[in-house]
Amino acid sequence: MHRREILKPILAVDMDEVLADSITLVLELYNKAYSANLSKQDLFGKTIYDCLPSSHISFIKEQQNRVNFYREVAVIQGAQEGIAILSEKYDIYVVSAALEFPHSLASRCAFIEQNFPELTWRKLIFCANKPLIKADILLDDMTENLVGFGANGFVFTAYHNATLNYPNRLNSWEEVVDRFS
Repeated sequence: MHRREILKPILAVDMDEVLADSITLVLELYNKAYSANLSKQDLFGKTIYDCLPSSHISFIKEQQNRVNFYREVAVIQGAQEGIAILSEKYDIYVVSAALEFPHSLASRCAFIEQNFPELTWRKLIFCANKPLIKADILLDDMTENLVGFGANGFVFTAYHNATLNYPNRLNSWEEVVDRFS
């Protein structure tokens, strides 16, 4: 059994729209495939699934499930610096509800390895139900994942949650670092 080497508070961080700017690639692929011009601004307060004809949703899910999807995804601005700074004080784990897209798991791992050297494979948790995760703090873009974290659950602002009223909101990695360092 692996034991945590350093007893620091555990900070669990979501991947999509917190570390990985996956929606930008999804929109690019969608716009190219359907000759559309959908932008993040069009998604303000909604998920991409809310904005598409139901017949197009399978295309989006197929893209997110591609074997190499995350090899093309950009890092959220400030995330690399933020993780580097916070790893001094916290034992950081990436917690992603990635099991919906099992073919993307290897490229998710590669994305983290390439962009966040502090986060080894031992720091990756792929699950289907984040409220079961035991961590001191959770940073996520989906409020339903914060259930059970109370004052220690923080929503990271993303296009789809921008209109939600949530008490613990952090709008950027600069704010995350300020709050937790």
